[in-house]
Amino acid sequence: MRCWWLGAALGLTFGALPAPAATPLPADPAVRMAAAISQTELDVVYAVLYPTVRRAKFVLRSANEMPANDPLVHFERIDGGHPVIFVERSLVRRASGPDLTRGNESAVAATGALAIAAIELGVAGAAWKARLERVRDRALLSHAIGLAFADSSDRQVQKTRADVGWVHAHLKRGMIDGEAYRLLAQRHLAVDRAERDLIVGYALGFNAGCVNEMRQRIAFSDHRLTSISESTQQRCQ
Repeated sequence: MRCWWLGAALGLTFGALPAPAATPLPADPAVRMAAAISQTELDVVYAVLYPTVRRAKFVLRSANEMPANDPLVHFERIDGGHPVIFVERSLVRRASGPDLTRGNESAVAATGALAIAAIELGVAGAAWKARLERVRDRALLSHAIGLAFADSSDRQVQKTRADVGWVHAHLKRGMIDGEAYRLLAQRHLAVDRAERDLIVGYALGFNAGCVNEMRQRIAFSDHRLTSISESTQQRCQ
């Protein structure tokens, strides 16, 4: 998607069963903080990210001018109602692709910086504003929010891939439309009708301004399945 301003064997004994091993906490404090941010909290911020992009002033800086703890994209301050966001100059030519994924550090950093800007502007609500005022390390919170958004986007993509694969594995040529619809409903997929065909909608991740979507057409002739095809589109605010 376009980021367009630039995820044993069990041993039995006669005694007590051993306690399950505790899941180790991530070493990165931003990852730990990201895990504590709920989807509802992310939704509040996401609703105001695009307006924040439109109000922001992006200023290129050399690497040695960027904060050491926030070296890629950094929310600096509010200037006359406009967030000032520093961008490390080389990102313009070396960004690792536009997708918001856990592996794209520049997209994660940009999303986090825009989120902090939206919170500082007050458009993300009182709860986020109070959270920002309590935090000691704003760069850490910025990184955590960016990671939380990337994880959410990645989960969307992973779920879509699993669901699309499931449809191709379970809906076969010649199946009647009623049976196909029943199976899709059991999978809890969003199904619409287009004349005699069934249309399934999927999410394919997002960034600050755009969402990627997939439409799967399950075509029928005389109520019998003839083909399954997919198309993708990007919808931007």
